[in-house]
Amino acid sequence: MYWVIFSMITLLIVFFFIGVCVMVKSENDAGGPMFIALALLSLIMWGFIEGKTYTVSDPKDIKPKEISILKDKEVVILRYRDFQETYISKKEYDAISDSTFVLQEITEYNIQGEDNGKTYKLIIE
Repeated sequence: MYWVIFSMITLLIVFFFIGVCVMVKSENDAGGPMFIALALLSLIMWGFIEGKTYTVSDPKDIKPKEISILKDKEVVILRYRDFQETYISKKEYDAISDSTFVLQEITEYNIQGEDNGKTYKLIIE
């Protein structure tokens, strides 16, 4: 259904764009309303794309025992699969040292439902 609406709006935008170009070339004063319609359809298309492009999964908690932790005196590095992050603040360092944290994995999907990528967030308990 998404592609049908997307295609119809795209065809209308192309139609109005060609109409505006013809009106400007022929120096006709009737191009104003057609330009406004083109602008409105473009805004609708932008909102449609922005609102329908991605969905986000529920956060999945990853326990500290599944994460590789590299620790120095002032720096902690977390590694999980392809994720690697360095933490230098005292609060994060202490939480990671005491294993009082959870790493949340959030998966983003595109409009076809394909995996677009994962983001990770450190949650201190």
